[in-house]
Amino acid sequence: MPTFLRNHLISACFVAFFASAGIVAPPSATAADDYKIRANDTIEVKVFQEDDLSLKTRVSKEGLVVLPLVGPIQVLGLSPNLAAQRIKTAYADGYLVNPQVNVSVADVAKRNFTVLGQVSKPGVYQIPDYEFITLVQAIGMAGGYTSKANEKKVTVKRKVDGKDVTRTFNARDMAKLSKSRQVAIIDGDVISIEESIF
Repeated sequence: MPTFLRNHLISACFVAFFASAGIVAPPSATAADDYKIRANDTIEVKVFQEDDLSLKTRVSKEGLVVLPLVGPIQVLGLSPNLAAQRIKTAYADGYLVNPQVNVSVADVAKRNFTVLGQVSKPGVYQIPDYEFITLVQAIGMAGGYTSKANEKKVTVKRKVDGKDVTRTFNARDMAKLSKSRQVAIIDGDVISIEESIF
């Protein structure tokens, strides 16, 4: 089988494997302008010429922020611009005439993952703000494999709808793929690298 076709099939299997558990491929955008608001982020809401309505607030686990007059607003997964539009619509509904709203992310919630097993530096690591990292990069952050590591048997455990879901990957083959075609690591993931039996 040609290498390019083999790699394509490997990538498709990775995506399908995790997609079945609600786990998706990494996002294509990493810049702050394309950032999507997450639970526990702190956002700053400014309403032009309405200082009493401007505030900093933390996004709840449910993705809500509670604002003066309008109450809870869902902002989870929205860009700051889309969140501003949603808040503007809420204030325009009987409260303000043509409100001008700006939303910015004041503090990004920390996202951590754990690497266990046959790596040089097992432990807990932080995903950089506004970025995603792949499984291969996560292993690199933990110092890479030990001489006993089985690169073909790397597991990722993740909470999906409150349940633990575990998938096993051939990280050696995954490393040959482009970053956009690899599995992304998200907050709370636990990566385990087993010991080779040889």
